[in-house]
Amino acid sequence: MASTASSTPSTPTTPWPWSANRDTPFDIDVVHLTDWFTYICEKYFSGVAFDRTQIEIVWSPSMVKQAGKCEFPTASSATIKLNRKLLESLPMEETVETLIRECIHAILHVSKASKDTFQLEARRIQAIDARLVCLDIETTSYGDKVNMLKKFHWRCSGRCSCERIPGLEKYVETGGWVSRARNRAPGSGDRDWQRHQAQCGEFVSLSLVLSRYSDR
Repeated sequence: MASTASSTPSTPTTPWPWSANRDTPFDIDVVHLTDWFTYICEKYFSGVAFDRTQIEIVWSPSMVKQAGKCEFPTASSATIKLNRKLLESLPMEETVETLIRECIHAILHVSKASKDTFQLEARRIQAIDARLVCLDIETTSYGDKVNMLKKFHWRCSGRCSCERIPGLEKYVETGGWVSRARNRAPGSGDRDWQRHQAQCGEFVSLSLVLSRYSDR
């Protein structure tokens, strides 16, 4: 992606109070997505030709496992979704890097640039701001934090509780567990529900078992 000399970026409504230890006390309500997006475009993508109005940024109420993701409704538009519940439990720097990371994906898409250049773009931006130390990691894991968001638990009463069944590994965790952030019981709306019913047994709700992850 070609770029030219940057102009002086506008200042977002809320500046980013960087912390050397990546542990800045953080209030998610200070994040003004439109202002932060404008700042990112002007500071890191000033030499890139693309239509900003084709990129939408929203907080997602349903995301659990990812901090952010970029979807492409059309060949010339992109929607960035951020996981508010997860990011508000992490240092502020994680929100900054997640948003910039997804902006790279979105801008590569709407500008018709090769998506294979993500790493090059991430490193180019890191050269501008060395504090973005994790920007070039396309997928970050927040396993422990994600588990904390899962308050509702179900356990299979059949084979899943004592053995791993091929093809159901992603649906049922070790020990027959299904844990979710929302009170949505396993059922016919799940992709692997029919396969599970054919090979195993019923689920028992254990939503009040608060120690589900405490011994991990």
